[in-house]
Amino acid sequence: MTWFASPPVGYFIDRFGCRIASFLGGLLCIVGLLSTSFVPSLSYMYLTYSLVFGVGGCFLYNCCYLVIARYFKRNLSLATGIVAMGTSLGLTFQCPLLQCLLDSYGWRATVRVMTIFFALVCLLSLTYNPNVDQPQEKNVNNSINKAEDDSTMNKKKIVMYCSVWLIPTYAFVVISLMFGSFGIYVPFIYLVRH
Repeated sequence: MTWFASPPVGYFIDRFGCRIASFLGGLLCIVGLLSTSFVPSLSYMYLTYSLVFGVGGCFLYNCCYLVIARYFKRNLSLATGIVAMGTSLGLTFQCPLLQCLLDSYGWRATVRVMTIFFALVCLLSLTYNPNVDQPQEKNVNNSINKAEDDSTMNKKKIVMYCSVWLIPTYAFVVISLMFGSFGIYVPFIYLVRH
């Protein structure tokens, strides 16, 4: 869901800003994880973890990289590299911690503990400066299109975001990544034994 839901999430971020979108993404992750910890079967987990948590992760992933471009005009590539490196460093420390929790308390309690991290994400998302959050292009577009009705503009923006699916290369890459992500962690699971 991280890549599949990106067009509507990108529209939401442009409309409401990274601050609100990050907070909403963190809340969706918390709801997804908490509801996953109570599911009675795997079929419900597809809904709670894959859909709810996946869409929340999509909000956070997209905001994480979009907000960098709004804060950094110079040294944008360096800032993006540092943020991308943070993912790897986070996984380096998160994986052993989660394994200890799994061994000690089981998967349901571990998933509940993971919600603490996303509560922290919700709090940290409130530190985004909403004045920096607005791209300068929005002001130019608003002054040019003052005569147009807001609902007409919103419909045009939604069509513009959804029209990306008409580009065959984009559709192929996103759908491939979606199916590829089903098995991306399988080698890591089996490597634990070695």
